[in-house]
Order: sequence, then structure tokens, then C-alpha cells
Amino acid sequence: MHEESLCSPSDVHTSLSAQKGTEEYSLVLLGDSGVGKTAIVSRILGKDFQEHTRPTVEDLWQIDLKIEEQRCKLKLLDTNGEEAVAKAAIWTENQDGILLVYSVTSRKSFEVIKTLYAKITRNGTIRPPLVILVANKDDCEEGRQVSQRDLLTLAVDLKCPLVETSAKREDATGGVRHLVKHLRRQRRNRDDLRPASN
Repeated sequence: MHEESLCSPSDVHTSLSAQKGTEEYSLVLLGDSGVGKTAIVSRILGKDFQEHTRPTVEDLWQIDLKIEEQRCKLKLLDTNGEEAVAKAAIWTENQDGILLVYSVTSRKSFEVIKTLYAKITRNGTIRPPLVILVANKDDCEEGRQVSQRDLLTLAVDLKCPLVETSAKREDATGGVRHLVKHLRRQRRNRDDLRPASN
């Protein structure tokens, strides 16, 4: 999907108008191919898990969710895994939050996360939007290639919250919900620091 058509009606699959009191957040999912980004988005949309999905080119979804009793309107960008490294900086520009998704059954997808984080932060020269690590397919213990210790070590090294999940379960929305909760706290903290108007 071309940048100029990113928010055109044809690209927005679920559109719900913003209402008074609704919080709005722009989020992006990044990760290698086959890690389950689209499957996670489908679960957020309330759809059943599908084992096989078409390769994503670039899809923008608008979704209404209620998180901690607060109505939220999310713009959720699902990205192409094959182009993730090349386009990471572009896709994360002007986003409120980033979900870096990898599969615990793929060591390669885990290693790609480090490269993506370096791209997003320009090798540590800029502070990125809020980033959450999402370790998907944690139900596949037999095929696991990334240990629990590795997951925790990466989270500590990158100073990012970690959510373990599986798109096969209904709690696959946990990564997005966790990210929104953190973003909400950030906004409220900023509001508290603003000087009172006379």
C-alpha cells in the first residue's frame, strides 16, 4: 500500500467514528514473516484463529476497543515481514506505539527484533515511540527455539515490556491492550506536568 493512500476509505477495513471521550492511538506491528502479526490483528477484530493467512502487503485497520472501561479508537498498521527491516523507520514514524512481534518457534524472527529496534532508534541516536515485545506462539513448546531466559534478557537489554501470547487464544489481544495502558499512563503523566492555565 502506498503512503499517500494509507488512510483512504478502501484501506480502512473497520471504521467506527470517534465519540466524545474516546482516546485515539496509532500503533504498528513489526516483525519477520510468518510470526503471526495478521493472526493477532484478526483476534483483535474478534475473528476466529486461522492457521493460514495470506501474506500481508500493508493493511491499516481502525478498531474500537474498550480498555480498562475506557473507549479507545485504534489505528493499527499490519506490515509486511519481508520488508520489515528496510521500512522499519518509515512505518514507525508518527506512531504512538510499536509492537515488535516474533515467534518463539523461530530463532531467526527473534534475532530480527534486535535489527528492527536498531533501525527504529537509528542505532540508539533517537528515542522511539513506546515499544512492546510480543512473543507469539508460546503454545508451541515442542517447536520452541527461543528460551524463556532469552525472552527476558532481550526485554531487559532493550528496556521494553514483554508479553507472551498465542494467536490461538482469545488473550492474543494482550499485547495491544498492554501497550495502550502504557500509552495512557504516559499521556496522563504529561498532562499532570503541564502548568495550569490562568
